[in-house]
Amino acid sequence: MTTASRMAWHICTPRPGWPTSSTMRPTRSRSTRAARTTPRRSGDFVAYGGPPGGSADDAVAAGLWLPDGWVSLAIGSGAQAEGEVTPSRSIGLYPRHSNGGPDDWAVYQDADLTPGAANPVPRAYWATTADGAAMGSDGFALGWAWVPGATYQLQLDDDPAFGSPLVDTILDQPRYVPQIPPPPGSYWWRVRAILGLNQTAAWSTPARVTVIAVVEAVATGDEIGALVSVQQTVLPITWLRQRKDSPLLCLDGDNEGNPAAPSPKETWDAVHPDAIYTHGRNNCVRASIAMIVTNYGGNLSQDRLSYQLFENHGSPIENAGEVGNPRLDLGHDHTTLVCGGDGSNGGALLAWALGINKSDYSYGGGKPTFAQIRNWIDAGRPIMRFDSGHQTVIGGYRVLGDGTQQVRLFDPWTAVTWENYSGVAITCWYVPPASAPGVRSDEPGIRTDADGDGVMDWDEQNRFYTQAAWPDTDDDWVQDKQDIREYVFDTAGNYNLRNADGDGDGLRKERDADNDNDGSVDGCEDTNYNGKYEAGLGETDNFNAASHQACVPEFEILEPTQATPVNAGAFDNPDKIIVHVRTATPASSPVTYTASDFDVTIGGQASTVVAVYQVLDTHMLVVSPHTQTAADYYDLQVTLGAQSDTETRAVFYLPKLRADQMIVIDRSGSMTDYGKMDAAKNAARAFIDHTNVDDMIGVVSFETTAAVNYGLKTVTGDPEWTAAKAAVTALVTGNTTALGQGARLGYDEIVAKGKNDHDWAMALLSDGMENVTPYWSDPTVSGVIVPSRVVVHTVALGRDADRTLLAAIAGSTGGTPYEAGVDILPLAEAAALTPGPSPDLGRGEMGESPQYWGAGGAAIPGPSLSATLANRLADVYKAIGEEIGHQQRLWEKTGMITGWLTFEVPVEKNLPEGIFMVNWDSASSPLTMTLTDPDGNQVKPGYAGMTHQTDTTHDQYRIRNPKGGVWVVELRTREKQAEYLFVLSAWSPTTMHLGFGLPPAERKIGVEIPILVVLADHKPIKGAEVWAWVQGPNSDLVQSLQLFDDGGHADSRAGDGVYGNLFTRTYQAGAYVVKATGWGIDNSGEDFVRYRTGGFTILPRVGYIWLDDLTTANAYRGLLEANGFTVDFVHLNAVPKTNWNRYSLILVGPETGDGAEWGTSEALAVLRQYPGLAEPLRYPRAARSHRDRVQEDGPRGHPGRAAHRRHDVDRPRAGRPDALRSDPADSALSAVGLPGSAAGHDHGWQASVRKRGAVHGRDVGWDVV
Repeated sequence: MTTASRMAWHICTPRPGWPTSSTMRPTRSRSTRAARTTPRRSGDFVAYGGPPGGSADDAVAAGLWLPDGWVSLAIGSGAQAEGEVTPSRSIGLYPRHSNGGPDDWAVYQDADLTPGAANPVPRAYWATTADGAAMGSDGFALGWAWVPGATYQLQLDDDPAFGSPLVDTILDQPRYVPQIPPPPGSYWWRVRAILGLNQTAAWSTPARVTVIAVVEAVATGDEIGALVSVQQTVLPITWLRQRKDSPLLCLDGDNEGNPAAPSPKETWDAVHPDAIYTHGRNNCVRASIAMIVTNYGGNLSQDRLSYQLFENHGSPIENAGEVGNPRLDLGHDHTTLVCGGDGSNGGALLAWALGINKSDYSYGGGKPTFAQIRNWIDAGRPIMRFDSGHQTVIGGYRVLGDGTQQVRLFDPWTAVTWENYSGVAITCWYVPPASAPGVRSDEPGIRTDADGDGVMDWDEQNRFYTQAAWPDTDDDWVQDKQDIREYVFDTAGNYNLRNADGDGDGLRKERDADNDNDGSVDGCEDTNYNGKYEAGLGETDNFNAASHQACVPEFEILEPTQATPVNAGAFDNPDKIIVHVRTATPASSPVTYTASDFDVTIGGQASTVVAVYQVLDTHMLVVSPHTQTAADYYDLQVTLGAQSDTETRAVFYLPKLRADQMIVIDRSGSMTDYGKMDAAKNAARAFIDHTNVDDMIGVVSFETTAAVNYGLKTVTGDPEWTAAKAAVTALVTGNTTALGQGARLGYDEIVAKGKNDHDWAMALLSDGMENVTPYWSDPTVSGVIVPSRVVVHTVALGRDADRTLLAAIAGSTGGTPYEAGVDILPLAEAAALTPGPSPDLGRGEMGESPQYWGAGGAAIPGPSLSATLANRLADVYKAIGEEIGHQQRLWEKTGMITGWLTFEVPVEKNLPEGIFMVNWDSASSPLTMTLTDPDGNQVKPGYAGMTHQTDTTHDQYRIRNPKGGVWVVELRTREKQAEYLFVLSAWSPTTMHLGFGLPPAERKIGVEIPILVVLADHKPIKGAEVWAWVQGPNSDLVQSLQLFDDGGHADSRAGDGVYGNLFTRTYQAGAYVVKATGWGIDNSGEDFVRYRTGGFTILPRVGYIWLDDLTTANAYRGLLEANGFTVDFVHLNAVPKTNWNRYSLILVGPETGDGAEWGTSEALAVLRQYPGLAEPLRYPRAARSHRDRVQEDGPRGHPGRAAHRRHDVDRPRAGRPDALRSDPADSALSAVGLPGSAAGHDHGWQASVRKRGAVHGRDVGWDVV
């Protein structure tokens, strides 16, 4: 075809696997805009003039072509002049290439057009330097057209016939940049591409080049004839290679490569090596603009510039793809239109990059004079120059001694050269202004991956719309990058782009948990979650609805294990145990199992799963162990469907339920506040008296150091009880908090003196944060205790306790975390808020009423909470003692007594032992307790099976085989008024378990907490009435909940013995105490009542406002979460839609702006309701809250932490949030504590921050301490 045509001929490429032809020579009449035929092979559909539009859409709809699969006829390095005409050209497949996509097609012209014959290796039609160019010896480079996979033979000779080449070399890149330039003189050069044996391109047309010897200064020995630069100016431009220069994901033809190989590599997800590859071979315009940006102090990647040019967000500079589709938006192998009008797309992109208007740069066609070049460079204005499909930057000039005028060319294809201006061809040019204060740089997220899923944060926000802070946006267990990978590559890693929305529901695979809508979540089909369909591994296809399979959970026994076994009690009469099994399925496909779904064997004996309740992906099995022939360790096996897991020697049976127990008590200086030390002593003495004969008891305390106050000894009776209580009473407060030392010392006592056939347990109480080494996290502490069989139950006392740490200690050792607040609930409020779920049921005998005793029976006290700290803490310690002793709480009652009080207590039949205890809050208000059995006999010295234990704050009777029926309790006091706590504890086969349906890390302000109770004997107990009383950190955070076993109140299934409901009043961070009561008829037809004490912590919730810097955001999140906070990332754009009443603290990221430039007007309007934050946002360098203060001392009672300057916020008044900021000159972070909410609830949180060093290379201001 000899008729000249416009440059942009295109051919649409069919899908991989279709047959391909040799070189195509499309023909057309001048009036034909597109030729359309029935597609039979790749050459049957040809478009002309630009993206083929509707014709291609038809082919795409027919499944014949990939969207936008057209190939440009442009020749060069990526710059394409609007309206430019070219000689006859055609398109054909590169030799050895199949038609996998546009990258497989080459442009042919002239003698290389071979219709009907095999396509040759294309020759180099184009070069970076013009024929006849002259270059300085200090800036010499040659460049030519690239052929994928080729090497290149270059010859340089002063003979146009190349009879004896000066240079004859093989190069692996299409450039020649010798370290030592050729000697001065005039040369001819030519090049050809080599693909292998007998596949060598024809030589390029020989071109001339002259080398001029240049030196910077005259010196002895300088080369004879060298010229000196007498005038020279070079701008501070950074030279850049045109290439893929970011880790953003390219979906348009780059290789997958080896994901495990280090960068640089020529892959879809990496910065490419410093060379020419397919992705960047048409990047010269974007690379030139990126170089110009460096002149003004900016730093823009070519990939970011490509996105701005081709973005599929709705308003691209050049419309190359679909809105919302991340294809074609990184400029892979795409040219850029330049020249024409005001500079076309290249001009618009330059203006955006520099933050200027298009009218701010100068633009023209033709070649400027050297004087113009010199004036522009002297003014600090680089020149972007285009000619022959290639764009470079003129960033300097010089005049040699003989008057030769040269320009400094920054060529993204080759290198930086000095060329005689007379030989530099220029078709059009752009000259930006002397200054560009709005010059842009890459957003930080282009090179950060906050969630570690392999997709950069910026990609997630702007191209894929996935969650930048969560690696699996659609919760299908296939992480975001692997989701994307599956539709870009085939299983072998070959490029094989498919429709990302397999089921046509408008969601791309990375955001759609079930891509083919076959009912099987993607991670259940791709069972190794690698984004590959591997049928040989038993996987099904995420792109084929006919290929699917059910989810198989990740299944394993979590507890008990061989390292942390559980005691099932007597081998011939075992107690129930709880087995924790992981039954994880993708969060988008949750599964709930019932007791009948599990089979449990212990020692080979089938054991009944009585009930099951669920906490996210963990099922708690309440198991009734089978009897064994002897006390020993036995293997535990749990089966779920076809899956099974076994833990050897995980369950042991002890014929006597004995335990070796250490009390570990914090006696740091802060324990003097709120009467905490006296309350702890009170409760610890009650705990000691709860131990039984043949148990072992010991006491350790800690402050600046830890000490053994009473060594572990076997209890024979009063001597040990009395001595241990005396050791507790003698404790005095000290200074700092050596929690790690205390825990290790308690452990050492048990290991050194404990009995191997006993349970081993510690009760660890603390009211503050550890600040003396070794800390709990030290390998010599947790590294020793956690793997052992010592169970640590913890008590977080007061709002300053490190509840997060204590909960973690308990959780990692198989213990239970308890909470005890220091706030004293006003007695009037306590009385008013006491729930009354059950009426007084009369005074009959047990069994006479289906509810309990019938008319005249004893009233069932509802769940309630003591008003005084001493009794609250005694309640907790009693619960720990019951847990260690495998006991249930059969009755409890608390209230005020004036003079005397009588009440009735039902006692079940056949109890082996009952422990009747009354505790009071102060030794100055002693009580006496009198017990009368159902036969009217008063319990006094000589009463059969009775042990009486007294103390200054409690009175207790331990009675073996107590008679079933109604007992009468009489309390007397000499004081006008005292508060009492009465508890009856005993072992019983009828059990109550209290649990919470969210793991500790998920319990945060505003989140509903499932309260769960399991009632069972040898099978689930149905039809019971169950209530829970939840008391939060403040007196108004009280809720009385009835729990239901109907499958509709966060319980598992109807009638399974699991009772539940949602606690909704999580308005404030802090400790929530839960008291549960259940009563009814067991499976033997006997009436029962059970009580249980527990609790949970609501973590303070932080809202971190961010814009594009997730690296800093994640540094703060890690810091805060390590200190007991939960953190939600709130994007600046989401501020107006966010419910800020849920947050205790707002942190404002440093990248969101300063002063009057902060955020958006909508966001600022929302946050202005918090004065402590609004002012720092408006004036961040000078603002400081009126209550913000810098303290040199440590927290109350912890002077040892005075080494850090801190900003403390100590319960700000409602409506007066406090800004937490560092020094006024440090504007890295703004923060505000929110003491109130719209509902009027005081969040009541405490926080401290301290100056720290760098996180991820930048100063993040203050630590929360």
